[in-house]
Amino acid sequence: MCNALRYLMSIVAFVGGVIPMRRLLRHLVVGGAVLFLGPVEQGWGQADSKHERAPSGFASRRDGVERGKVETREYDSKSVGDTRRMTVYLPPGYSKDARYPVLYLLHGAGDNEGGWTRNGSANVILDNLLADRKIAPMIVVMPNGSPQGPRPGTVLAGTIMKRADADRNGVMSREEFLAAAEALYKELDTGKLDEKQLASGLNRLMPAPAPSGRGRRGFGDFVSGFERDLLNDIIPHVESHYPVLADREHRAIAGLSMGGGQALTIGLRHLDRFAYVGGFSSAIFGNPGALVPDPAAATKQLRLLWVSCGDEDRLMDASKNFHSTLEQKKVPHLWHVDSGAHTWPVWKNDLYLLSQQLFRDDRPGSK
Repeated sequence: MCNALRYLMSIVAFVGGVIPMRRLLRHLVVGGAVLFLGPVEQGWGQADSKHERAPSGFASRRDGVERGKVETREYDSKSVGDTRRMTVYLPPGYSKDARYPVLYLLHGAGDNEGGWTRNGSANVILDNLLADRKIAPMIVVMPNGSPQGPRPGTVLAGTIMKRADADRNGVMSREEFLAAAEALYKELDTGKLDEKQLASGLNRLMPAPAPSGRGRRGFGDFVSGFERDLLNDIIPHVESHYPVLADREHRAIAGLSMGGGQALTIGLRHLDRFAYVGGFSSAIFGNPGALVPDPAAATKQLRLLWVSCGDEDRLMDASKNFHSTLEQKKVPHLWHVDSGAHTWPVWKNDLYLLSQQLFRDDRPGSK
């Protein structure tokens, strides 16, 4: 069995004695397809915003540019009940005697606190923008947005997507995805699996399910579980260990895919905490209007609401519907349609554009 499947076997969630293995695999294949593929739409026309793509080389290291510092920090999360990690970007010239605004930047499903620097070149993009005096010096906190580890649908769908994207361009059709899912199922359903041994190993590697009464496991738990960690543990830790401006006017939250859904949900739910909220290719489920129950409050309190997506992204429907809902509710926002799919080039461009909209009053020479 290939390495990807061995990896899949090592982290898919607790299954022994709950659902027969073959039936579970069918559920996960179908569920993963719905969550990660969605409707495949082509072309939403021109972007409503006036933003252009970032210039060539914006995410590459440039000679003569002063570099910020990237550090990994551990903290005790009472919400999760474990020691967790966050990645923190400190701008060039960082000083403990200064005070900085903060952007909480969230990753997507299947990634972790290192995703934005490892895959998204976030520190390089910010260094270059600071060198060009296009953004305010800021601290960027990149936490782990998965409080209880990867979910089975997340891992399985990610494995299927890697198989389906044979040419590694990040674009695939529904037919390619379903064909890869069927091939994976047939490979697993050989009759040679020792279901008891497999389930036992999986149970040891995954966290125990949440106690009864703590809510359903699934995407909602990705939001609520991380929300508690962010508000009760991450932000207090950052504000007690770094010289940050600890008011809503100097606090932003944004993210991609799963992290975009988290950022929109948490940010709009806590307007007393965040003045800037952004979602890139956001995973939005259910009624998008529920994200903005009080349009008047959102209009009054938000300094910026950013919504963007690639024109070939499988999550375009969700972002487009949310944009339309905001228009209907007359909530001011920036809506940007980029050229591309559910891939890092789009999200790098989003960070390049969004960061220039943040904390404008704190830019050098702005006062």
